[in-house]
Amino acid sequence: MKTKRFLWMLAAILTSSLMTATFTACSSDDDDNNSNTTDSYANIEERVKSIQPTESGIIDLFEYYQNALQEAQSGNGSENEIAYYQQQLAEMEHVRDSIQNAEGGNGILGFGKLKYEVISVPTTSYDGSTINMSTLVAYPAFFGLKTTDPEHVILVTHCTVTSDAQRPTTYGLTSLASDFAVAVNKWAGYSAFGTDCLVIVPDYEGYGSTKDRVHPYLSREVQAKQCVDAACWGQAWFNTNTGHHLKDNWTIVSVGYSQGGAVSAASYRWWLDHPEMHWVLPRWTGAICGDGPYDPYATLKSYCELDYLQMPCAPLLMLNGLCKTDQEMITAGIQPGDFCTPLVTESGIFEAMDSKEKATDQLDMLIFERNFPKYPAGHEWAGKPHARGVLNDDTYFYFLDGTVPSNATMARKLQILEHCLKKNALWYKEDGDRWTPPAGSKFTFFSAKKDLVVPYDNLLSVIGHWGSDNNCCKYEINDSNTKDHVSVGTAFFLYYHGDYVKEMLNNKWESGIRYFSNILW
Repeated sequence: MKTKRFLWMLAAILTSSLMTATFTACSSDDDDNNSNTTDSYANIEERVKSIQPTESGIIDLFEYYQNALQEAQSGNGSENEIAYYQQQLAEMEHVRDSIQNAEGGNGILGFGKLKYEVISVPTTSYDGSTINMSTLVAYPAFFGLKTTDPEHVILVTHCTVTSDAQRPTTYGLTSLASDFAVAVNKWAGYSAFGTDCLVIVPDYEGYGSTKDRVHPYLSREVQAKQCVDAACWGQAWFNTNTGHHLKDNWTIVSVGYSQGGAVSAASYRWWLDHPEMHWVLPRWTGAICGDGPYDPYATLKSYCELDYLQMPCAPLLMLNGLCKTDQEMITAGIQPGDFCTPLVTESGIFEAMDSKEKATDQLDMLIFERNFPKYPAGHEWAGKPHARGVLNDDTYFYFLDGTVPSNATMARKLQILEHCLKKNALWYKEDGDRWTPPAGSKFTFFSAKKDLVVPYDNLLSVIGHWGSDNNCCKYEINDSNTKDHVSVGTAFFLYYHGDYVKEMLNNKWESGIRYFSNILW
């Protein structure tokens, strides 16, 4: 890996005098600049001409939000959801009226509509083979009287889904509550803050066009490379095939929550680590990361220390993904059931994960409905399983206090598992040393202290390795008693992520740490 990275960097230095710290804009129409890219991306805007959408559609957001508001007001939504839909309709009406007043009403037809298309992006699988990853590309169906093309790209890295029916490329059938639907509506549907955006949302490997493959859950480098590829090919496809073109000085921001928060950070880090990519994907402004598992080792250790699993499938997804896609685990012949009690393997949960037919709550039911050790009635966590009992004793005590089992084979498996979890941490370098963000990079971390699905220890791991006063990091920490990971995620997308995106794109981002309790959920 070190030799490969050195050759990439050497090639970039020798072939491009334009690779500066400010990532000076390059025209995608300049054929001479094609030599600055790696072979995988050479002549990309010519090659994307052959990519035809497998699905497309137009969404009328006025109609979309009006229907959602009616449904919520009929008893199927919370007060927060009702308030959000009302706010979105009011904001859209305000923007529409402003354009109408300024321009005399010409060209309003089409405002509030977005177009989405599903394209196939070539990328690299966990096993090194080339795969074609389905990716959602969304943009305003009508660019308005300003006749301006998009100034920004929003890369949305989605949260954990386990049913293929939940993947981003089912956007036209997806409820407004999903993270990627909220982000697409906000940034591609109309000018949320005076500019238009192209939104790119890849299906992770294991979903959509790659459904038959195992999902490499929390595999940092694999997923990061794939999402960067989605952004590269997605913007090139838009420029070449839609009749519109990103502005010359376009910028990109990544945003995600939960698994998506970790992937957002990892994708930005991957781009920072590969300066040869800055020609094809210039001016990546930063990453916005909500409550992500930035350190899988810290996550599993927290589960054992709490002896509690609010979302039982979470640690099992980690084990399944690592054992079936990490070459170190595969070479050692390690199976996910090696770390679990027989009840887990008998439940069929690992087979259900690979089939992609059950949502996370349905996977959890495979654990809830069986006779695992659970907290009793009257307890705060009544009905939820202990970590010990889902994980076998060797695994539980190894991550609880470092107890090494007497069985040498099991001890070796746990040591390999520990290493594979740690190497997928955001801060990890190939040699086990600490990676830190280079000067000028921007990470915004949003975290809830009491989250029990993605423990706060994940953010503490980032702070411990990068520092609380790092000029490259903004930490937004909620210290209320809210513990529900899903409701925090809903609040993140409905009420918080938009401001984080705006401050980055408008160059108003500042590092620092802030604690707050008055949160909307």
